[in-house]
Amino acid sequence: MADHHGGAPPMPMHPKKSFKEYPRPDNVYEHKSSLNFDMMRSRIFVNRTKTHTDMYLWLAHGILGIIIATITWAMTTLEDASAEYRTHFIQKLLDDNSSSAPAWAAYAAYSMGFVLVACILTLYVGPGANGSGVAEIMGLLNGINYPGAIGLRTLLVKCVGTIFAVSGGLTIGKEGPLAHIGANVGALVCFLPIEGFYALRNDVVKRQMIAAGASAGVSAAFGAPIGGALFSYEISKPNTFWTFSMLWRVFAACSVCTFLLGILNSLWSGNTFSLNDTGALKFGKLDDEESSLLDLPAAIIIGIVCGLLGSFFIFVNINLGILRKKYITKNW
Repeated sequence: MADHHGGAPPMPMHPKKSFKEYPRPDNVYEHKSSLNFDMMRSRIFVNRTKTHTDMYLWLAHGILGIIIATITWAMTTLEDASAEYRTHFIQKLLDDNSSSAPAWAAYAAYSMGFVLVACILTLYVGPGANGSGVAEIMGLLNGINYPGAIGLRTLLVKCVGTIFAVSGGLTIGKEGPLAHIGANVGALVCFLPIEGFYALRNDVVKRQMIAAGASAGVSAAFGAPIGGALFSYEISKPNTFWTFSMLWRVFAACSVCTFLLGILNSLWSGNTFSLNDTGALKFGKLDDEESSLLDLPAAIIIGIVCGLLGSFFIFVNINLGILRKKYITKNW
């Protein structure tokens, strides 16, 4: 879509009327521009030496998973600490006063102050951090240009604003913001001062890194690396930029992120070196046996055996199909 900034100024519709009138009388779409990902598919780009580029791509995805896991752990720890401090402070006021009015006023001031900080940061420092960010990621992966959705300022405001908003008691979750945070981290990783990363600083690779970052953010929220890897694929499946190698890299980034987040949570809580708490969202505690890293070798062995059995099944199935076509020629 071409950019038509030289025309009439944008005249958006009222949101309540956007579903009632068709065709839409607004002209906002004329002022939108698309990201020309396909322009990078030149002969020089396609035939470039890929050996080192692939190596640095894997390294970038590993760094991506580490950064997102660290950010998620820090955000969750600060939110929990803030909520715990508020609970103890309000309980102390209730115990020291016969009336509940001081405790109510302190709770309201605490919540309003935190939410106010989050709003001010979003409105005046990083407007690109407004909303959950999932819609912006969906648009970016499908070629729509959203100015301000990706950037260092947006990343910082998204992290700090989410902490203050959740600590203030707003009924919001972290899964959408973590996907947006991951997308920002994915784009910014390409610009790390590492030799060889200069080959990653193009729109094609940045889109792949944005998809990987959003997937890692979702996997960190739910503790689900497979679900996180499929998240970005689902929201961008009309496009054809997904390849098997890219899917493996995205899954690797999600796995690294989930694994490291579980390790950080276990170390911070003082429990055994385990992988029980691998997600930022808490769904309560279950009465189950805690697993430790001593179970990891058994899990690796089970994975190898199941992988070999799966490949053997595919091999047998393909060859039986060939033999059936060769020897069974009647249509009965």
